[in-house]
Amino acid sequence: GGQGPATSIGGSPAPTDVGAARLVLSSFVALTLGASLSEGSAVAAEYGTWGAFSHAAFYLGTMQSALLITLLRRRFPFQRSLLQMVTCCFGHGMGGVFAALTVYRLLCVVWSSARATGALLAGE
Repeated sequence: GGQGPATSIGGSPAPTDVGAARLVLSSFVALTLGASLSEGSAVAAEYGTWGAFSHAAFYLGTMQSALLITLLRRRFPFQRSLLQMVTCCFGHGMGGVFAALTVYRLLCVVWSSARATGALLAGE
């Protein structure tokens, strides 16, 4: 005897079962980040420094969007969705523009991720 429970590097008990949902989520995040890095390097290879800069600026814009969403959530906690908050703050016209841009961005992300995954699985 003498051995206690397995511990991780920090000394806390090591998890024995992460669960299927966490494993799937972790794999999805790893694949998405891998696709982003692959996409970023392809843009940099094709367009040089400005391509890499614009790709990084896009992701900084994503962080700025997250900050704006957080601020809107704090200011309008009674709204149930981001679209309701945008419509409440900026009117129905901007709500429609926001919805259209959200759908466009979602389709771009899905297409890009599917293309990168297909290329990865095909061995390109």
